[in-house]
Amino acid sequence: MITTRVHTSKRDTLTVQDERVRMMSDYQVWVGCLACYNEGILEGQWISAEYAPDWACKYAPAHEETWCMDHDMSPWIEGECSPQHAADVTARLQDIESDYPSLSLDVIAAYCDNFSEDVLTVDLDLVEEAYRGEWDTWRDFADNAADEFVLAGRDDDILAQYFDYEAWARDLEYDYWTAPASNYHVHVFRDM
Repeated sequence: MITTRVHTSKRDTLTVQDERVRMMSDYQVWVGCLACYNEGILEGQWISAEYAPDWACKYAPAHEETWCMDHDMSPWIEGECSPQHAADVTARLQDIESDYPSLSLDVIAAYCDNFSEDVLTVDLDLVEEAYRGEWDTWRDFADNAADEFVLAGRDDDILAQYFDYEAWARDLEYDYWTAPASNYHVHVFRDM
């Protein structure tokens, strides 16, 4: 029986059930007035995260301190945050999509989750270098790597007859890690 090591997200935001990270334009935050909140009034509204710092309470300027009390920005933000932080994360995600088209947001989320990195500070060049693609299974990746690097250029199948693919895949696990992807696939990363 072949087993595959699959990294499970501690945030439980990336699952194998085709739950992908949404585009950053979908992210919304509920910005509210802290002074109103302290008075027992919920004054606020759901708006796009990129405009969160611009939201003002109708009682401004006396009530000028605002806070994002709820959001749908998992896995990028956990819990409450400042409106500026929500906008900064959104801007970073926009930059990532334009500057790193080879990396999807769910790949970056998996990498950040594995190393407890923040999307604002993660080294995207390192993510790009470590990422080896989305595969049906870990074993598919390992078998392909064996065919490409170990058995490449062989005209005969004699060496392939004696090659232990299972041992190769098991040993290769020490240099790689996986994270759940959509459609029950896995993202494969090389340890850097």
